[in-house]
Amino acid sequence: MKIGSKIALFYTVITVGAIALIVLVFYLFTLRYINKVYDSYLSEKAQKYWEKDEVDESRYREIQQKYDELLPQAYEILLNADSVTAVADTLAKYLDRHQQARLFKNEPVTFVYGRLRGAALYYPDNEGNFVVLVMASNHYGQDIQKHILMLAFLLLALSCGLVFLIGKVYANRILLPLQHLLKDLKRI
Repeated sequence: MKIGSKIALFYTVITVGAIALIVLVFYLFTLRYINKVYDSYLSEKAQKYWEKDEVDESRYREIQQKYDELLPQAYEILLNADSVTAVADTLAKYLDRHQQARLFKNEPVTFVYGRLRGAALYYPDNEGNFVVLVMASNHYGQDIQKHILMLAFLLLALSCGLVFLIGKVYANRILLPLQHLLKDLKRI
């Protein structure tokens, strides 16, 4: 391998490595953000149960329609927290002990159950104590993640080729005076 190609390859490896690291960080933060937004939708949908007896019928229908549009295929489970054994068995299926402890401290809890993302809320009410679980698959978020990943690989491959070509051109330009010098030495 010629020295110009070695320089171009070295330059390409360093540059593409840095670009790959930046793309990886971008992808991970995007993935985290997408899941965080979806979890907030799930938590808000779980809160609609709280608002049922607190708002009038037309306002509740608006709330219901909004969340049915956001999460059309959500699974909803409403548990009466006063029946301890049934609630404990159901919660153990979806939440670990730490999450259950946070739930009963009135902290919203998000979880993953298989391919579903979920949110759980505890709601003490004058009619009783309730636990609401809402779970759904984030199909839109998964599609966005796939597109971002494909785009990242495509751009990484294109940048790899482009950086190598630019590196090759500059390496040859830098080495041109040295090549002339070597030709003159051979001639002498």
